[in-house]
Amino acid sequence: MMMTLLTTAAYAQSTDLPGEEYLLVNGSLVHINDLPQYTEGIIEIQPPNQYQRVDSDGSFTFDVGYSVTSTKFQVSSTSTTINLRAHIEGPTGDDVTDDYPNHRYQIIFYKVGSIIDPKIDDSYFYADGTQNSWTVSGLNTSDTYYFKIINTDYLPNGTTVVGSGSLTNYVHPN
Repeated sequence: MMMTLLTTAAYAQSTDLPGEEYLLVNGSLVHINDLPQYTEGIIEIQPPNQYQRVDSDGSFTFDVGYSVTSTKFQVSSTSTTINLRAHIEGPTGDDVTDDYPNHRYQIIFYKVGSIIDPKIDDSYFYADGTQNSWTVSGLNTSDTYYFKIINTDYLPNGTTVVGSGSLTNYVHPN
């Protein structure tokens, strides 16, 4: 059996038109309501402000079909604690967590490297609305880091892991 895998990267950015919300996807304007049809491939939506993914106080929100990557940042100590909670939402924004018991997501903490970005640590959590806390140690205040949140279990198209969190000892990029 022969299998061929083709991957297409799509990049999008936000733009405002009068009274409507559109995204720029590979140079084409796409209304936000039409975005779910693009979830078959890989879509990365670049925020207009590079620091938008994590607020200056270290707080963040996420809505993940496949994965989302944080802003790069530094820490003010040799460890950081990530507090987060997540649940599952259907295509219309309704909470469908009870329909997906034991659904998990992963968070991976990376250090920015010169050639590759080595993984520092990772952890799995259940998307059941429970508050979770995870400490990553052995960090250096002069290094730069980021994390990735990955939906590791199957969810139907338009159903996502939605949550919020915060990082301790977070230093906002300049």
